[in-house]
Amino acid sequence: MKCEICGSKDPPLLMLLPIKQKDGKLETMACKKCAEKSSAYCKKHRRIHQGFIDGTTACLSCVEELVEANRAIADKISDRINDALGEGQLQDDLNEAAETASVIMSCTVEISILRFVSSKAARTNCTVEKVIVEVERKGSPYFLS
Repeated sequence: MKCEICGSKDPPLLMLLPIKQKDGKLETMACKKCAEKSSAYCKKHRRIHQGFIDGTTACLSCVEELVEANRAIADKISDRINDALGEGQLQDDLNEAAETASVIMSCTVEISILRFVSSKAARTNCTVEKVIVEVERKGSPYFLS
């Protein structure tokens, strides 16, 4: 195997990066040196990012740091998001997804919503507050996807 970035053949370690290639392939094999230089690698946590359906990536440890930093106000964040959506299908869809995530992650629905918001913040390199304001402005939870 070879690094799909620098072309080195048979490096001692290959890492799978969530970087879409020109041919449509959704991942890129990279040697350690190229992976560490990649935008899909977190230098702080020394790990590869998780890829998301919209093509963005984020370090899951960075997402969890945002969750922990905002845990005390998770209820307020959840209320703001739900208020922005109003009663109806959009709110139902978000809360159904949050309920499913809460079971998987063994947390509350409010923490799941905070995790959705924190994920978007990490993926777009902005603050949790900015993501909340954008959901309020758009009135849609699909901005979080």
